[in-house]
Amino acid sequence: MLKCVLCKWRCGEVRKRQCQQKSEFEFRWGFWKRKQRYEVFYAIRPDFQEFTKATLGDILSKYEKVTDIWATNLEEVFRIMQGEMWSPRGEANVYIRRLGLTHTSMSVGDLVRDQNGKWFICANEGFKELKVEPL
Repeated sequence: MLKCVLCKWRCGEVRKRQCQQKSEFEFRWGFWKRKQRYEVFYAIRPDFQEFTKATLGDILSKYEKVTDIWATNLEEVFRIMQGEMWSPRGEANVYIRRLGLTHTSMSVGDLVRDQNGKWFICANEGFKELKVEPL
C-alpha cells in the first residue's frame, strides 16, 4: 500500500487518484465527498430581500460575480463566504470595493449558481432555489 501525501492515509490506487484531484474531493469522517463548483454573486445594492423568480437580465444588472468556489454543498459555500473566513484581516475590502460592492460576507439576497446551472438565493434560513428566466 502507498501512503498518500495529501490525505496522509494508506490508500490504494483508486483513493490515491481521487486524492490527487484535491479540489474535487474532500475526505470527511472516513468518506470521500465530491465537491462541486459554485459561482457566487453578491448584490450591488443589497436590500436583503428573498424572491423566487428573476430574469437573467435582472441578475446581470443587479449582481456582480465575486468568485468560484469548490464546496460539498450550499451551506459550506455560505460558511466559506463569511468575511472572517476568506478575508480575516480585511484584505478583500479593496477587491470588494473595486467590484462596486458594499459587503464582504454573503448575506440574504445574494446568489449562488451550481455547476448544473441551477440558481439559489441566500434566504433567512438556508438557500431557496431561484427560477431564472432567460433574456
